[in-house]
Amino acid sequence: MASRWQISRWSVVIAASAAACSQAATGAAPSDAAAEVASTTDVAPPSDAVADVAAKPDTQSPDIHDVTAPSDGAADAAADVAADAGADLATADAGKPDSAAADVGVVQVQCAGPDVHFPLFSKVCKDDAGCVVALHQINCCGSMIAIGIGKGASPAFLDAESQCQQQYPACGCASMPTQAEDGYAAMGGETDIAVHCVAQVCTTSIKAAKLDCKDPVGGVPKPFKFCEKQSDCTYVLHTSDCCGTQVALGITKAAKDAYEKAEVTCSAQMPVCDCLPKATTAEDGASAGDGMLAVACNGSMCLSYVKQ
Repeated sequence: MASRWQISRWSVVIAASAAACSQAATGAAPSDAAAEVASTTDVAPPSDAVADVAAKPDTQSPDIHDVTAPSDGAADAAADVAADAGADLATADAGKPDSAAADVGVVQVQCAGPDVHFPLFSKVCKDDAGCVVALHQINCCGSMIAIGIGKGASPAFLDAESQCQQQYPACGCASMPTQAEDGYAAMGGETDIAVHCVAQVCTTSIKAAKLDCKDPVGGVPKPFKFCEKQSDCTYVLHTSDCCGTQVALGITKAAKDAYEKAEVTCSAQMPVCDCLPKATTAEDGASAGDGMLAVACNGSMCLSYVKQ
């Protein structure tokens, strides 16, 4: 039987790869914490993203429920242009966005470097016919995640995804199986992926997915971590060993319930050891005993950290 720690390592694999490629693009050396995880997994949690979180990401939101307020840059830029042009020009052009304001609204795509960001496109739908599968590359190895989006958002997604893929350096590493939003991996390839309109939201899943606690790679769902903002994220507790030690993993809110059901089932099947559990840890490596567990959307990935 595969150990639960294998599952835990696999569960943070997606976040790792994105940051690893960010370091490749910038030439930055990986942190010690990331190097340690990388030595034990195929793809590890993102060293730069986790390092940012470990630095107490107060520049994001102070806790799980905060959402960053939108920038007023566009409005300020428009006001400055109107003032310089004079009152008559401002009146004549009323209702027309100036170039400075328009530029602010352009979708920003940054898949490599220190400030990774990829936008989340509309997932609203009425039925399955209104949804498509959007494949988003998450690391320089070519690993993908499958996101359900509205059919009308497909052209904008493809344009952003093209920019994203061009930004990745060549890493020369093997890609992971594509992961769907239900947390399962497409072991048979992209034909395994389905998309459905669930509660008016387009969501991907693996057609023949079946929970198998003995198969930590293809039979157990992993936390789906892709996010655009902090309010997309929460965290789940994963039992990592037979002593009952737990680790907090960042996950998108939409995937939390399904993951926790699988976690309860598989944890119950884990043998019980005659040992005491260690303190719960977050993905930044800190102990929950030293502060409060929190989560951030860092590098487009939900990551847990300890807020001290």
